Amino acid sequence: LMQSHEFCDSLTYLEGSALIDHDLRRARAEIASSIFIMTNKFSSNPDEEDAKSILINLSLFFTILTTT
Repeated sequence: LMQSHEFCDSLTYLEGSALIDHDLRRARAEIASSIFIMTNKFSSNPDEEDAKSILINLSLFFTILTTT
């Protein structure tokens, strides 16, 4: 997506954690129209990776809910 001419002006890639408030504010998650959560598909512990993904989704949900 980052290399697509259609999305290159409207897509921003940020490295950080959705579990850290500072990173969510930096990403301006509360006004984002879409958020992609990237996980490690080569993780040696897929259950832990799934659990982390669920926590990230909950963190995003509550951050957006409380700031809008």
